[in-house]
Amino acid sequence: MPSCPVPVLISQKDLPRVLAIVVFGLVAVSLLALQLNNFFAADDQNESFSFPFVQFAIQMLNSLQMDVQDVIFAYSCYMLLFYSKVKVFIGLYTIMLVVSRFYEHGTYVLYEMLWGCNVSLVLVVMALSLSNTFLVGVTMVMVSGDHLLWYIDTLSFILTGKFITGAMKYFSCPENRSFSKTVFATHHLWFLPVCFYITTPHGGMHSSSYMGSCILSFFLASYCRAFTPFEVRIPGSENVLHLNVNGGYAFWKDIDIPLLHLLDHHHPALYLPFLVIVGNLVANGFPHILILGISLGLQHNPLLEGITH
Repeated sequence: MPSCPVPVLISQKDLPRVLAIVVFGLVAVSLLALQLNNFFAADDQNESFSFPFVQFAIQMLNSLQMDVQDVIFAYSCYMLLFYSKVKVFIGLYTIMLVVSRFYEHGTYVLYEMLWGCNVSLVLVVMALSLSNTFLVGVTMVMVSGDHLLWYIDTLSFILTGKFITGAMKYFSCPENRSFSKTVFATHHLWFLPVCFYITTPHGGMHSSSYMGSCILSFFLASYCRAFTPFEVRIPGSENVLHLNVNGGYAFWKDIDIPLLHLLDHHHPALYLPFLVIVGNLVANGFPHILILGISLGLQHNPLLEGITH
């Protein structure tokens, strides 16, 4: 087993370099996501979100001889206002996440904005701005494995006081018990339900969401392996802080599945292809099938027929 990289000292003077790495990474992954949309889903996108419920309302109101145009206008305004509120909420949440964590923890914590679960917040804001449901579906797959484990760990902690999968052992480290790393980790619980609510009226998850997620995940892991440290130290402290953003060096240490750790810290040319293949099949394969099943179930739910068709 290759040895772990030496922890890197990160201080305030490193802020410009860290900011440049994070901003460039976010811009690059956003541009890549748009290219994937053009490749996989260009023919499926509309200029703006359509509202299937409107067609249902037209049929009902025609039979009642009511003013259809007024109802269409009112419903469309309501949905546009809803999406605007969701976009503003996620945008403000993301800004407060960054500012509060930087205030409490310093420069090194900015690297954590490159985690897939945090990048997904940025991509959903972009998707809502561009009326793009494909990108929402991609982010759902990208976070599905981790977020579903958070649901299991939350329930197990409530019932037994233990995190049975290890995904939430994140909170066992003293540096992760701060206000900013607790309150602004809650998107691991509400992100998927919000995305289901966004995509359900618009055909659900795109069939190519899984492939798009695999490509974005591979890019993020490769980028983080190249430009972010495995572990860091901060001035005045001997504590070593574990980063390993997007598993760029090794699979997440608290997930105890030996197969996933087979090539930890090996050369990137060996480890990263292993990560994208085994990680997406083992870690995200079943979660993808599960959330795709939920999405299809919502599409064919008779109670939602007027909204989804």
